[in-house]
Amino acid sequence: MKGYEFKKADHNATPGLLINTALYEIFEDWSAIQSKYISNKQTDLSIKSSLDKEIRSNYGINLNFSLGILNGKGWAFYNEKQYNKAIQAWKILIDYYPNFSEAYLNIIKAKILLKQDYSATVKEFNISLANSEFYTEKEKKDLEMELHEIVK
Repeated sequence: MKGYEFKKADHNATPGLLINTALYEIFEDWSAIQSKYISNKQTDLSIKSSLDKEIRSNYGINLNFSLGILNGKGWAFYNEKQYNKAIQAWKILIDYYPNFSEAYLNIIKAKILLKQDYSATVKEFNISLANSEFYTEKEKKDLEMELHEIVK
């Protein structure tokens, strides 16, 4: 492991200063790999599997992309009015984070704009929300209210 010298730091503080640098170095490649996916120039969602292989090759295990990267890709397409691609991106997110129920709401919004049937997605949302430990009870109620606002 590479060491760092912090001349003004007391020796008791050094481990706390080193941990941030160490974590950054460990996850630097992971961050760089997933940044290829979130790039605005990258519109091919099938690249995800090759990037997963790159992460596995680098770290020896599967490390999911961050929730923010996966959700952000959906929103990037949505904001460009590429609703089918946004739906695909959010479905990829759901594959990795099935308890992130908000992705279902986003899919419903896109399906409404595409004038597609979203009834199955509402059912999937309800199942996801009921099983999710990601949200507090208040947050779950807020998401249910948001669903009612979206579909009214």
